[in-house]
Amino acid sequence: MEVILVEDIGELGKSGDVVKVKDGYARNFLIPKKLVFQVTPQNLKIVQQRKEKRITKEKNEKLKALEIAKKLEAVSCTIPMPVGEGDKLFGTVTSGHICEALAAEGFSFDKKK
Repeated sequence: MEVILVEDIGELGKSGDVVKVKDGYARNFLIPKKLVFQVTPQNLKIVQQRKEKRITKEKNEKLKALEIAKKLEAVSCTIPMPVGEGDKLFGTVTSGHICEALAAEGFSFDKKK
């Protein structure tokens, strides 16, 4: 049976791909969990529209990230941390420390990013 993936599934493919799977796997697992659509002209159009939106969103996010990267190239910040003998660092420099240092330079980031 040919199906259209709604979500990324590791061994099958990415969202929007048309893949061939065994009938039982599709009927008993993928379709009830709404991970796939059956291949029909209408479903192909819907998935194509979703794919185009996702591609557009990814392009916009990439452009924003490149913009921020250009601004960050000019920034230098120092994060003071306690050290021991032989200049060995106690603990680690975390993303939270980096966000705080960049906030002092005028940038605001979520520490998870």
